[in-house]
Amino acid sequence: MIKETPGLIVDFWSPSCPPCMRIKPTFEAAAKANENPNLLFVACNTKVARDCAQAFGVNAIPNFIAFFNGKQFKNFKGANEGVLHTTIAELSEKIPKGKVVGVHTHNQLSFNQFRPSHLAPQGFTTMG
Repeated sequence: MIKETPGLIVDFWSPSCPPCMRIKPTFEAAAKANENPNLLFVACNTKVARDCAQAFGVNAIPNFIAFFNGKQFKNFKGANEGVLHTTIAELSEKIPKGKVVGVHTHNQLSFNQFRPSHLAPQGFTTMG
């Protein structure tokens, strides 16, 4: 998914983390407001998918990692809404707005670790 998608933002979180739960509505709102099919928002519950968090070197949560064309673009820790909005804006400016040929839309993926939150009708806390 990372290599196939022009823009991807992963939120590493846990339901037992107060800062994670404080910033989750901001992340969820940005994901739902996103109209660019080339920008995906993904939430990874570190309580469920510890191996995934380890693979990305996550050692504190919340941790947001943004990818641009398969490469890490930004990585930051903490529930800082300003940094999250700035990262989303900077990434949005870099990626094309229209459908990119050959890019999978990931509408039908069903991974326990990753779920495109802008496509999920359920609340953020039920993901993962």
